[in-house]
Amino acid sequence: SWESIMNCQERPWLHAALLDLVDAVGHDAFPLIDQQLFPLAGSISFPSFMPCVIKVGHAEAGYGKMRVFSDKDLTDASSLLALHRDYATIEPYIDEDAREYDLRIQKIGPHIRAYKRYSPNWKGNVGTALIEEIAVTPAYARWAELAAGLFGGIDICTVDAIHLHDGSDVILEVNDTASGFMTGNEWEDNLPVAAVVRARLAGDDPCAGGSVLALHPPVSSEGNQTDASQTDAGDVDDDSDWSSDQ
Repeated sequence: SWESIMNCQERPWLHAALLDLVDAVGHDAFPLIDQQLFPLAGSISFPSFMPCVIKVGHAEAGYGKMRVFSDKDLTDASSLLALHRDYATIEPYIDEDAREYDLRIQKIGPHIRAYKRYSPNWKGNVGTALIEEIAVTPAYARWAELAAGLFGGIDICTVDAIHLHDGSDVILEVNDTASGFMTGNEWEDNLPVAAVVRARLAGDDPCAGGSVLALHPPVSSEGNQTDASQTDAGDVDDDSDWSSDQ
């Protein structure tokens, strides 16, 4: 929708909508990361958590982001950010000891697929990463469905998260149709995109008349990952379109 296109242009608007979503369904159903907004980057004050990640404006692909480990680091960062008129957000930094891998849940019309990414960099989309397609669990499908309902409906969207060693997940953000497809799967993904476009041109709902479909590997009855032989696993991508990171 036009509403979704406009509101997804800026991180604060999108995060505010996600907070409303968490209020409606609960944090267990949609485990969104904490985030503080500062309308002017130079006005950053000390957050209630440290270390943290500062994100300036709505930059993507690893730009405009930095880690801060102490109050002194934050003071130094604030002196630089004071030269700019952009807004800034601060969120907790999830370090390498806590994080196991990154997650991306992709929804195109009724089709959903999931990926995990291993990267040696704290900015997971910078440098070389190992990306593997995994099973779409019921929880992942629920995240995608909830995200797709924002702003009057988003036909193509992705949910980016971090899976922790303790088994829990933290959702970082939701991306709209600006989401890139994984290398090697573009042809498969373009088929449901074409179906969505045809449905919209005909004035139909792309998701009407059927339930959510998980692209392979399928959801198991227990929500576990399918056997590795059913996945496109182990692809190394040093130029991924997976643009989000912490």
